[in-house]
Amino acid sequence: MARRDSDGEDFEAELNAVSDAETSDTEGSSDDDMEMLRTVLSVPQPDAPMHEVRKALETAQQAYNTLRVEFRGLKKDYLTLSATVPARSHNRTLKKTSALDTKITTQGKMYALFYHFWVIPGIFPTTPQPDVDPRSPTHWASPEAKLNGAMAELYQCVPKDLHKSMEKYTPFDSLFCAAVSAERSNIVHAIKSCAGIIFSALKLDPSLFASQTDVRKRDNNGLLVLLKRNGKGEYIQLAPVLFARPDAMTADEFLKSSVLVKIVCVEMYGKKILSGKIKGQKARGQCCNAQCVTEGLIAGATVMARFLLTHDPEFTAIGAETKINYQADYDFYLERLFKRTPWACSVMDYFNKEVFGVTNQSHVPASNDSPTVSPSRTWEDDLLDELDAPTQAPTLTSLPATSSAMVDITSSYHTSMSINQGQTMSSSAQLQLGVSQLSLGNSEPPALATQSASSRQPQLPAAEPPSAPEPEKAIRVTHHGSTRPIAPAKAGKGKGKGKR
Repeated sequence: MARRDSDGEDFEAELNAVSDAETSDTEGSSDDDMEMLRTVLSVPQPDAPMHEVRKALETAQQAYNTLRVEFRGLKKDYLTLSATVPARSHNRTLKKTSALDTKITTQGKMYALFYHFWVIPGIFPTTPQPDVDPRSPTHWASPEAKLNGAMAELYQCVPKDLHKSMEKYTPFDSLFCAAVSAERSNIVHAIKSCAGIIFSALKLDPSLFASQTDVRKRDNNGLLVLLKRNGKGEYIQLAPVLFARPDAMTADEFLKSSVLVKIVCVEMYGKKILSGKIKGQKARGQCCNAQCVTEGLIAGATVMARFLLTHDPEFTAIGAETKINYQADYDFYLERLFKRTPWACSVMDYFNKEVFGVTNQSHVPASNDSPTVSPSRTWEDDLLDELDAPTQAPTLTSLPATSSAMVDITSSYHTSMSINQGQTMSSSAQLQLGVSQLSLGNSEPPALATQSASSRQPQLPAAEPPSAPEPEKAIRVTHHGSTRPIAPAKAGKGKGKGKR
């Protein structure tokens, strides 16, 4: 009993400390809110200059966007809380979460982090898809094929002991989707809080990232040149910020940006990694015991990097201000990485080395696709052709030729998911910019290139022409009953007798 009293006192002390901190924060927040309210309510005079009217409108719009984001967050919290209260409960007490529900929620969080930021509509209720390969070339051929591929992948991601619940447990759909949505918001919030450090290498004004709805972000040239071609026109999927050198956009450097590496590192190790710290509370990746990156992890970092540079108030499927279709762009990057082209494999190897220090290299599958010519071409088509090229120049001999890898990521609940990196289709498009621009081997350390090149030699088909006549020579000099040493037994045994 004494121990319980002590625990109670400690708990009350901690609660009071939190209450005091919240009170001080609330007072500061109230002052800011009142100042914002006064600014919004100060209506310009009828004869006020136009620039004052525009300033007032911008301030009002910013305040509206901020309140809209807060309102949606409160609404989401309310719905989450309501889901935990029994429908016919008179005292409105919370129902205890079952072990099954907790496990489903955990898998939903891991799915959002490693596989998909959004759950494809229609994927529930699920049915087994034993004949569907998630990495098949037909995965992206049609909406139906995309749905079947995502369903087959879901069966690979979720542990087998949850497959029956996924098919028959009614709340599985809502619990899983709610976990994915909540985890996506939490991930974006964590990355947003350290955006100034993440983009520090690009020499941007850190104050631009103090507020996502900062009106200066709309017309800031430093941001626009990272989101658009030469800072003009439409927002593009091949945004300069996604390249290792935004001012020199080459195919082999696409998605090899230090910004994306920092985002993935924060997801795996927490914000402390940006300051060089290792110890501290475990982050998402550490709780899952992640040992490698996935295509979904890279695609998620890609869309978040673009979002943080925009003035969209919140991260939704379609940006409210920019109208960027983040969900469609996420699938675009995911499809490119799933193709397992030499470029895609080099991107996976790059992130594994930078984030986890893993030097094992991915397998580049062969392709029999023949290139085709498109009637109308743009610079984006040319660059995409280079990304999707199934075969490259001799500089690609440094790419590995090992078998497909399977890496297990084990969660804190002792569940595991397999990340299969199998073979997929390669694009059938013609190189227009010239393969001489591709230098995927340059992104690898010299030691890795040497090791990779040596690993390819045993797999070359029938590359031993000088060794073919040697067995015949051994057979000619070997006579029946001779005691002279001969070539390996398998080559000489029996064939010498057949020559009599």
